[in-house]
Amino acid sequence: MVMVVCSNMDVVKASVFRYLTAFFDFVTTVAGFSLVAEITKTELRIATGLGYNAAFGAGCMIFSLLGYVWRDWRQLETAISMSILPLIPLAWLMPESPRYIVVN
Repeated sequence: MVMVVCSNMDVVKASVFRYLTAFFDFVTTVAGFSLVAEITKTELRIATGLGYNAAFGAGCMIFSLLGYVWRDWRQLETAISMSILPLIPLAWLMPESPRYIVVN
């Protein structure tokens, strides 16, 4: 979806696709947080949850650095979307919830 935002010239369409990108990013953040909470012990859930959410702040700092390097927004969006490509095959390696697998 980010590549559609990069190739689009219309401001309205780019805004709609940017909203959809943010929405799906929120959904994946909540799913990732749930997986972290399921994997860790009860005593460590607060620390791992805080660490997981601290990655957002680190991502904001990295995004600022990338924005300094790539001044054109299309190049910046392309660089950000390419950084996630190595993680796509991981979706097939985790078919179900870890808690479900442990219980059954």
